[in-house]
Amino acid sequence: ALQRRRAAGVAPFTVLTCDNLPENGRLVRDLVLDFARRLDPDLADWIATEGKFPCTMVDRITPATTMADIARVGQLTGNVDAAAANPDVNMVSAPIIAKDRGIDISTTTQDKTGAFDAYIKLTVVTDERERSIAGTVFSDGKPRFIQIKGITIDAEVGAHMVYTTNEDVPGIIGALGNTMGAHGVNIANFTLGRSVKGQDAIALLYVDEAVPDQAIRALKETGLFTQVRPLQFEVE
Repeated sequence: ALQRRRAAGVAPFTVLTCDNLPENGRLVRDLVLDFARRLDPDLADWIATEGKFPCTMVDRITPATTMADIARVGQLTGNVDAAAANPDVNMVSAPIIAKDRGIDISTTTQDKTGAFDAYIKLTVVTDERERSIAGTVFSDGKPRFIQIKGITIDAEVGAHMVYTTNEDVPGIIGALGNTMGAHGVNIANFTLGRSVKGQDAIALLYVDEAVPDQAIRALKETGLFTQVRPLQFEVE
């Protein structure tokens, strides 16, 4: 089209991009000029001198996607990679998809910050029970669990983890450490939390490698734990 306008002695039209990509005008200009040079170097020079490729933003102001955005889309859609990998799922469509799946969403804002400037909390309610988990990203860029089942913790998220629940009784730390050691699993980080003394307690182990089934089975066989679950996360 630009070649025809040049041949007709008409000024080139302004090329607008309908997306919110950073520096989109400069990107399109470079692509058009590269293609034009392959056809006719003089055409490329004319486009470079007369053409206009403004950088634009359409529909709404869209900030850069953060880890918190990706996590929230993952919670709403059941796909942790949705925000980055699926063009059909984004911060606009995610609430609609969640609603279609029967998920109620609420967003709360406040003037004053608490212990954390920002965090995401997910609560799941079934006919049998209610469970919640909250997390945030610290200044070092690493995600952390800050609350599970209403119990406050500070646990770094690792690729391989073990989650346990139990009554708050002596022997838990020893059982976890001895069992992991007996099966050759190194513990990188160990986080404990409890509701109140003698009641519900949880543990999160961040380990260097996937925990073998034998270790999980051995923990269950101690009779100390009401739940033992290996966890895996995609983290850098």
